Amino acid sequence: MGKTVKVYSDTYIYNAFRSEYEKKLFNYLMSAKVINKESDQFRDAVHDVKKRAVSSAFVDCMLSDNVIFLDGECPNPFVVMTAKDVRRRATHESYVNKVVAEAEKGNKAPTIGTISGTNAPMTNKKTNTPENVKPVQSGGNLVYDDNFIPYSAPPIVFKEDVAVASPLKVFINARGLFDTNGNLRQPEILIAHLNNAIVNLLYYKMPEKLFSFNNMDYGAACFSKLFLHILEYIAKISNMDNAKPKCEYAVHKYFYKCVACFNNNGSKNPNFDGSVRSRVLKDAGISEREADIVDSQIEDDDYGNIKLFVEALSDMIKVPGLTIDAFTEKWMWLYGGARVAFGLEYFPNFSAMITDAYHGVYLNNQKTIEKICGNNMVGYTKAIINTIG
Repeated sequence: MGKTVKVYSDTYIYNAFRSEYEKKLFNYLMSAKVINKESDQFRDAVHDVKKRAVSSAFVDCMLSDNVIFLDGECPNPFVVMTAKDVRRRATHESYVNKVVAEAEKGNKAPTIGTISGTNAPMTNKKTNTPENVKPVQSGGNLVYDDNFIPYSAPPIVFKEDVAVASPLKVFINARGLFDTNGNLRQPEILIAHLNNAIVNLLYYKMPEKLFSFNNMDYGAACFSKLFLHILEYIAKISNMDNAKPKCEYAVHKYFYKCVACFNNNGSKNPNFDGSVRSRVLKDAGISEREADIVDSQIEDDDYGNIKLFVEALSDMIKVPGLTIDAFTEKWMWLYGGARVAFGLEYFPNFSAMITDAYHGVYLNNQKTIEKICGNNMVGYTKAIINTIG
């Protein structure tokens, strides 16, 4: 079984507001203050999470070099997000340019700020290797000063190396989680964010582990119930002859093909044969013949994004009022605003809808989600936690 994951820019919703999102996200990633993981306050927060969390993986996530805590103005859907570390790359490029300029003059590299009292690495002109590289010391303020380099300066000094793409990082917006003294005041919300961050890490680094059949059974059930609830709200599908099971089959299929990008063979275009199709038929409770009829009405390309899928459903059940605008408006209104919008197309955000509701921290309309998903919400979250150990 293979897996091809998608990114935000692959979704219809992101592209519909691309110019707005890109500007806000870039400003956020470049200007937000960075939480100092070596500070006493952060270490206290780690201890608090260790006492409350049901898995040691939550603490491991907090301390991971792949997870960065920021404090800034962040668009609501991206409170926990995976992106390239554009800030480090910009800092690195500036630093390397200065290193090269000074090396050409026969001088050592300049320091650009300090990290907890330790000078940024100097570079030996003859060997192009870093000098004075020391571990970051514990202590200091919770938030780095603006002039601090928020990560240990990278030991690369060759200009050509700057062009190498920055690795993906998970960013967690910590605004509001700490009080004015730097003490953690909302540990439950932090744990919910860490749950989401862990899913992000699995999604990009170990998707085969995340997309186990057990996890997907619960996930597909939750998604289908939430989606069908909106269809019932707009189109009253339960009053139409055989419409509900056909829609349920199509929605399950959409979840696997678009939201989870689930496929059997690792190809770029998801394959829907074999065991995955069999599970969807079972979940939806329809026969092969009925599924073939749906497949003749909704083509494979219609599962490419939420707009295409809603339009195809509208044509299948002949409800002109079922439009992408009407559907997304009701989805956000019932389940939690812009925060849940990407859950229609992007798995980490859908997962966050369910796990946030489970943790009970009112980051979305959790009572509605819990009522509709029922035990599947609990089953999904526990399955995810069991996945991470």
